Amino acid sequence: KRYAFSARIDLRNRQKAIMGLADTAITLPTLPILLNGGFETWGGADPDSWTSAITGTGAFAKETVIIHGGLNSVKLTKTNAGAGTAQVLSAQIAIDASLRGFSIGVYAWVKSDVVGNHIVVANDGVAGSVAKQTDNVGGSTWQQEYIRWTIGSTATYITITAKIISDVGVAETTYVDDVALEPSLSAGALGSCFAEFDSDLF
Repeated sequence: KRYAFSARIDLRNRQKAIMGLADTAITLPTLPILLNGGFETWGGADPDSWTSAITGTGAFAKETVIIHGGLNSVKLTKTNAGAGTAQVLSAQIAIDASLRGFSIGVYAWVKSDVVGNHIVVANDGVAGSVAKQTDNVGGSTWQQEYIRWTIGSTATYITITAKIISDVGVAETTYVDDVALEPSLSAGALGSCFAEFDSDLF
């Protein structure tokens, strides 16, 4: 026989049952802060709170003309015509253990001249976890990209990365701006509160 339940309530009693969340409260942890997601401040070659790493042919630079918001964006270029990864620009954010198991989102605005590049990647550093990434749609207008994933059970940080990963045999240019964490979290691991039950249960 199948039974229904909600948190802390077993409905096997045919006489009476109260459905609902009993003595259950979910406190969402504080969302971490991504600094300088709009690439507005640059203290040197890199935008503040971001770190660059060269993993292939290409470069990045502060862009002051092609922008989505504010005064600046970041321009990524892949200068060779072969497959590979261009300049990588990453921001690493420490997180509290209370964030583990919660679902978190990352938004970014992207303008690219080639369809299908992986532009924004997120990872929480947990061994065996797969980085979540987006494929831009290309074109002459800014497009909003979005990633959402559940933070791993042992994660201590999340990393947001802007880069070009492409199998397209052409040089490419991409602009990224206004990267931000989603302003809310969800308890992705909690799942559904109710199970299926027979119609003659009561």
